[in-house]
Amino acid sequence: MLITEMEDQTLYDAVRKTPIISLKVPINYTKAFKEKIARPMIITQAEGFKNVLEDLPIIIRKDELVVGTFDEDVPVAIPRMEATGLRILKELDILPNRDVNPIRVREEDKKIFRKELAPYWEDYRIENFAKQIAPEEVFEGLYSGGAYVSTETGGIAHAVINYPRMLSMGFNKYLELIENHLKDLIPSISTDPQASEKIAFYKAMKIVLTSLINYSKKYSIKAEKLADKEENPIRKRELKEIAEVCKWVPANPPRNLHEAIQIIWLIHMALHIENFEHGISFGRLDQYLQQYYDGNSEFAVRLLINLFLKTNEIIALYDTVATQYFGGMATTQNFLIGGMNIKGEDATNEMTYLILDAYEKASVPSPNLVIRCHENTPSQLYQRMAEFLANGKNIFGLYHDEVVIKALMNYGISEEEARDFGVVGCVGLSTSGNAYDNTGAIFLSLAKALECALGTDKTIINEIIKKDFQPEKFNSIDEVLNAYKESLHSIMRLSIIAANAYQEAHKILKPTPLMSLCIDGCFEQGKDVNSGPAEHNFSGLHITAFSDVVNSIAAIDHAVFKEKKVSMKELITALKKNFRKNRELKNYLKNKCPKYGSDDDSADKYAKAIAENTKAAIDGFISARGDPYRLGIHAMTTHNGFGIFTGALPSGRKKGKPLTRDLAPGTTGEKGLTAAIKSITKIDHTLFGNGLACTLNINPEVAKIENGKILESLLRSYFKLGGSHIQFNAISPATLKDAQKNPDEYFDLMVRVSGYSARFIDLPKGVQDDIISRYCYTNF
Repeated sequence: MLITEMEDQTLYDAVRKTPIISLKVPINYTKAFKEKIARPMIITQAEGFKNVLEDLPIIIRKDELVVGTFDEDVPVAIPRMEATGLRILKELDILPNRDVNPIRVREEDKKIFRKELAPYWEDYRIENFAKQIAPEEVFEGLYSGGAYVSTETGGIAHAVINYPRMLSMGFNKYLELIENHLKDLIPSISTDPQASEKIAFYKAMKIVLTSLINYSKKYSIKAEKLADKEENPIRKRELKEIAEVCKWVPANPPRNLHEAIQIIWLIHMALHIENFEHGISFGRLDQYLQQYYDGNSEFAVRLLINLFLKTNEIIALYDTVATQYFGGMATTQNFLIGGMNIKGEDATNEMTYLILDAYEKASVPSPNLVIRCHENTPSQLYQRMAEFLANGKNIFGLYHDEVVIKALMNYGISEEEARDFGVVGCVGLSTSGNAYDNTGAIFLSLAKALECALGTDKTIINEIIKKDFQPEKFNSIDEVLNAYKESLHSIMRLSIIAANAYQEAHKILKPTPLMSLCIDGCFEQGKDVNSGPAEHNFSGLHITAFSDVVNSIAAIDHAVFKEKKVSMKELITALKKNFRKNRELKNYLKNKCPKYGSDDDSADKYAKAIAENTKAAIDGFISARGDPYRLGIHAMTTHNGFGIFTGALPSGRKKGKPLTRDLAPGTTGEKGLTAAIKSITKIDHTLFGNGLACTLNINPEVAKIENGKILESLLRSYFKLGGSHIQFNAISPATLKDAQKNPDEYFDLMVRVSGYSARFIDLPKGVQDDIISRYCYTNF
């Protein structure tokens, strides 16, 4: 498509098209790698970045105020050749016709991918490096599909970017500081063993910053030319302003809201060129933009809409298998609004509400919005949330400040830092701008640990962890729990070994100079962010199948040891046969045994126990960047992928069905929303320092009761009881079923999946069916 055609398009229309493979990033990084120059890896990475910016088209679409784009045609899907990009090699011909998440591919790009890119990168990948470090069994466990996924084979990236600092200092100032560092370091090469490494770091940083300044200047020139030809006086003035903005930033600090949002987008887009497109997060957008707001609400909303639309220029690229685990092509570029400030005071401001107005009007799945709440959150903000839900706009999640702050402080984070927390990606907890916490390093299924404990696992996992239990002879629920805990710890250990191997590979193969500039501690120390110079370097493990395991343990206790309806041997036999010819037992386990989510202590006590046991299982594990692994509950759509490889469970769930995704009860809900919340809040949410998701389906009419006041009361009660995260799908199952049958009529129907929003029609059918099957609360 010609550039002139792209410029005649609106950004609003452009980001709603079917995505297309873009090879600008892999081609230009490959060019840098093929140059016959012996140089530090971080400089090669910087040269690749520079090549991309020089190759990008300079396009200003007719409705744009904020500029900078990934390619002529958007949205783009970028193959990361050093990571998982080669996984789509076999699918290049079928990508455009996939039933779910189709992606366009140019014929000429297929040839380039196959003949130039794939042969070069086949033996030069993160995974190959990791396999030289970790034992083969950890990768066998990974490939088994049912136990854990170590995402860092695809990249790290997850971080809350320090945009407040980036806004306070223009790039010219950083370039000046770089020259000072180099001046001091060069004479010390003979006395400082790290001087050479630091010199390479600062030289790479200089390449990156200079490239970004030059890229912005191209837009200034382009806008001036377009303004000279423009006949519409309003658009002419806008183009003149774009030219002035791009001439000033990023070389200098922004002077107004337009310049602030432009520099944010420029850095944000560039980070997605340099890094894996997942979890690169804006932080507390309303807090750091408020100072640039001049009272022109209409213009501010236009700028924000433009920013939100721009984040949809890129999608996550997954092959067909990975789509089952990470459905919806989400990049989870998170931002937060509301909450308290570092003094503990309410921080809601004018920008909070302008952002909500813009987000509603943009009506796109990205970025991912989290609203922070606390005891003094204004009723007006709750009212605005109720309006969203009443209109079926399922595009935000909520976090409770007091609980999150305590959870972070449990890991040695100061109260002041914790009060200013950010969220990485979907629900991952982090401090703001001084941490490289990959909160999504590992996704792990608790159900697989239970299967290993009961001897019903049919994958390779049980052979790897070598547990020789005799489950038929278990005489108490404590014996079941002990076997489960042993299995869980062994599986967790395998997953962390794999993740740490990937982290080590990134230190050597994928240094990231721009990301290093954006996280406190790296620039100051002259060290790449992957080597651990940030103040905090936690990694995160998210579990799924929580309520499956809780309900299974409760069912074993009730059916085997209390009511003696079935023996352990009979139960295990029935599970291995997927309840074939034993429907009566399945129905008993499913319908007559205690269930989490019903405010029933005989089940909820096991929810508390499983939470505590899982937290204990992760204690002591350390990431390759130096800080502990933290526990979270969140699935993306791994609960669907893991479910395929999970057999029948004592909860009454049959083989192959999706597992429950997060802290919510799942299909249980007959006793109402209040009962579910009581069960959920019996668990200590501060155990989950990595964050958690709790997703509940409600009828939109619930949000309308008394103009949202009942919903506000419910949420305040949930938080007062110790609830941490909560989000709603305010939509009826009937509407979802109709959307499944008539997808063309529901293009903009958004649903909360597990900590993020996605277009319902972009989700695999198994995930759609799972969302439809979740209990829809119509009463309290």
